Amino acid sequence: MNLISTKQLRENFPFIRDKLREGQRFLLIYRSQPLAELNPVGTKVSLKLPKTSNTSRGVRVMRTLAGGLHLGKGLPPKKMNDSYNKEYGKMLP
Repeated sequence: MNLISTKQLRENFPFIRDKLREGQRFLLIYRSQPLAELNPVGTKVSLKLPKTSNTSRGVRVMRTLAGGLHLGKGLPPKKMNDSYNKEYGKMLP
């Protein structure tokens, strides 16, 4: 699943729409917090929210991810998502 900010969604909607049609899924992030899961029509929702004991850790991880990546301007959405996913994967237990 790819992470995408509300700003990326707004600015790159045609690209995102095409990827959704291809079957890709996105986790929409708003103010460093997961807001929604974008799925192609007909797929099951599979987002599993963290247990209460893991919530504070999840918030710390998301804040670190959101504030700790300086990818530069003009980076294509695919490369940005790849970088987010790679860094996010490093933070998971």
